[in-house]
Amino acid sequence: MDHPHSDTRHWTRPPLCACPLCGSLPEQPLLSLSLSQRAGLPSDITVSVCAACDFAYVAPVDAQAYDRYYAANTNDQMSVHAEISELDARRYVTQADTLAAILGGPEALDVLDVGCGEAGLLRTLVARFPQHRYAGSDPNVKEDAPGGRGAHPRIRFNRSWQEIDQQFDVIILSHVLEHIVDLKDFSAIVGKLAPGGKIYIEVPDAAHYASAPRREFCYYFDRLHVNHFSLASLSDVVRSWGLGIRQAGRQDFTYKDGNPFPACYVIGAAGGDSAAGLEAPRGLPQALASYLAQERDRAGRMAAQFVPGQEIVVYGFGDNFFRSRAAGGPLSACRVRAVIDARWEALSQSAYAGQYRFMDRDAALREHAGLPIVVTVSWGGETIGRMLAEAGAQKVLVF
Repeated sequence: MDHPHSDTRHWTRPPLCACPLCGSLPEQPLLSLSLSQRAGLPSDITVSVCAACDFAYVAPVDAQAYDRYYAANTNDQMSVHAEISELDARRYVTQADTLAAILGGPEALDVLDVGCGEAGLLRTLVARFPQHRYAGSDPNVKEDAPGGRGAHPRIRFNRSWQEIDQQFDVIILSHVLEHIVDLKDFSAIVGKLAPGGKIYIEVPDAAHYASAPRREFCYYFDRLHVNHFSLASLSDVVRSWGLGIRQAGRQDFTYKDGNPFPACYVIGAAGGDSAAGLEAPRGLPQALASYLAQERDRAGRMAAQFVPGQEIVVYGFGDNFFRSRAAGGPLSACRVRAVIDARWEALSQSAYAGQYRFMDRDAALREHAGLPIVVTVSWGGETIGRMLAEAGAQKVLVF
């Protein structure tokens, strides 16, 4: 296992660090997690809450390591194919409805979507507001390559917004800010706003995690979402960038699992005061404590399906497995006899080989035919569960 607490690298946010927004030290972390090894990213993390800022954050994190990670890996908001799915299309239409307040006029504007992925939102905006000029940046795009990832004749692509020598009338940050390690450094994006320009920021709404629980235990806490905002703290960040708040609210959408995902948005404007009546309620520490209590209660009900020390086989060795095995997790009291994973051969040579036995599916089914199999894969878990049952597994649970 990686142990970042003894790592000699320069952490942008060291272990148990002060709040990135105000610099105050937390009394104690809200949560500590040990996750799977992933190149350049910490394995042991804490989630702390700053009551003064109504904000939660992950530590330790290293900005340069995260930049390298995102440059090498397709981010979690990018589609696998260039086509927009029906689910994503509905979400983009909802965002376009909100953006109509600043894109609905006849004047041609320059619009930049930072972290655009496959440009699903940009494509939606091009179709609905064709009078504007559009650009997108994402570390995974192939810049203006015909037929490349996200290619579109009306959209100019770059890998980095910092390299674009232009100002924009509208900048979109849709599910980007929760990934940004150095928020103060990132505030330089305001320099890309033209005089009177506006910025649209949408993030997960941490104040409402409890209202949208997911199948996975403590799903909303991981290494990639290093910032957890309420609408109040998001608004405070926008104001700290010298922008006025013109519009703000909830922007929930239907997630890939078919269930609601809580989100909120702010539209900030350069060179203007905030509109009246947009002060958001605070209370994130209580909301996150409630979410954690709810998750632990739910984990207890899931764990009640096993006797203490129950032997099981697990399918999947990602972060959901590690969260489930953490103290208070649904698999914390079980004995894992084997782990089925597509990477089983490589994992058998890894540092984890002393803790777990890794096998392919057929070998595990033969050797452990009578044991329950718990699927801890986030996407496609139900399909995997059905496949295992059809292959002869006697009892399959999807966590």
